[in-house]
Amino acid sequence: MPLMFIVLQGVSPAIFYGIPYCAWTCGIIIPPLVRHLKPRSFLQSPFTLFLRSFSTFSDRVLINLILSESPSGKPVVYLTPPKSKTGDWNPFSIGFAGLKLKHPFRSIPIILQADDKEWQPVADELIKHANLILIDLSNTSEAIKFEISLIRKAGRCTDTFGLLEQGQVLDTSVEKEFTGCQIPLLIYKRSWYRSAFELLVSLTIILPMTIVVFISPLVIILKLHFNNSLQQVFGTIGLIFVLILGAYVFITNFMRPSIENKFKKLLHAILCDG
Repeated sequence: MPLMFIVLQGVSPAIFYGIPYCAWTCGIIIPPLVRHLKPRSFLQSPFTLFLRSFSTFSDRVLINLILSESPSGKPVVYLTPPKSKTGDWNPFSIGFAGLKLKHPFRSIPIILQADDKEWQPVADELIKHANLILIDLSNTSEAIKFEISLIRKAGRCTDTFGLLEQGQVLDTSVEKEFTGCQIPLLIYKRSWYRSAFELLVSLTIILPMTIVVFISPLVIILKLHFNNSLQQVFGTIGLIFVLILGAYVFITNFMRPSIENKFKKLLHAILCDG
């Protein structure tokens, strides 16, 4: 990109645009590269471990709140499956929710992939080293029960907080796993009212991206290769397709309720004190 500006417009625009571009590129490349060179180094520093069932409300919404409320310099660590389902990834969750102005590199979330054969020893090691453990109990599974048993065996009950959605009842089998391991439960509630602003911001981002990425190339192709009558036909079909695609992306990745503010403040206090 800087070389392109040098060729087309001279050195000054290249410097003006090139410096932030290079800084942005280094910010993307360097932190993951350092972590790959020393993949286990984060275990020696304080971090928050978040345990939850995959592809649930907790996995898609609650995790963003934890990322945004976690203190600077203390990353959030969580496991993900090798293949995620549609709607599991909000492309702005890590970029915005996990972004910290103070200690930005040390605060980047640590996402670990593990398949069904490997996740148990990985979870055991993370539980033993985590400074604070958050486990969502709203959607119980055999994996959640196993992780509870690991917490109990490792003696980490005092460093663990359970999260439960309002209206959900704690499973009796989960209560048995917690025998001799009493942990405080934090109750959270969904709120569409609080998500209104986030949905508006997401919409203002999605619309320009849709125009730049899909509609602009479509218009250029139609003008170069088709006459006026075909331009109208294919343009209408292409526009309908783009609108459907944009609506699908918005609904699957952004159309979700948020969490009430009361729980947000409580979570912030726990994460900062933990």
